[in-house]
Amino acid sequence: MSNWIARLFGDDSFVIVPSDADGNCFFHVLSQATGMSMEWIKRIVSSETTEEEFEIKMYMYLSAKELYRETRREEYLRDVLDYGWLENVRTLDQYRSVLAFHGGICWADGESVTRLERILKCRIVLLSRTAPNVIHPHAGSVEEPRFYVLVNYMDASHHFELVTFHGRKFFRDENLPRVIKTLLLSSPRCRGGVVA
Repeated sequence: MSNWIARLFGDDSFVIVPSDADGNCFFHVLSQATGMSMEWIKRIVSSETTEEEFEIKMYMYLSAKELYRETRREEYLRDVLDYGWLENVRTLDQYRSVLAFHGGICWADGESVTRLERILKCRIVLLSRTAPNVIHPHAGSVEEPRFYVLVNYMDASHHFELVTFHGRKFFRDENLPRVIKTLLLSSPRCRGGVVA
């Protein structure tokens, strides 16, 4: 079998499509699956970002920066580098602009996944090698999705790749692979067939 998902489900029809590791991988995946431009998808996410989300990100960045300055511990340096793009951001509008137009410096997070599911009325099924029989916690914010997108999520690197099945890039209820339907229904995060 050619990849971990194909091996897990015993079907070589599952193919993981590589995506650029440029910080926009999640947006590339949705663009590949839907045909929508990556820029349009990023603008959707940024336009709905709230003041609270901006304040949380700024707090995380400033806290990590202060902790690193005080301790010089590497884990704080990683956070400072991850959020370093916030250095010159002072307002929600500046934050939204950076999210929408500056590729690769800010990654998709749980809020982005949930927001896009809601806006696009889809379910993004995040499959992770570290928890192969559980749907990722950010998935499933839409009860009656118009379509599904299967995504290989690499936890350690926060990298996303599209998963196709028989060449399909997205799925409706009627052509969603049976094994994925079963996984959705049996996942600990499911209640009544809906991923919680």
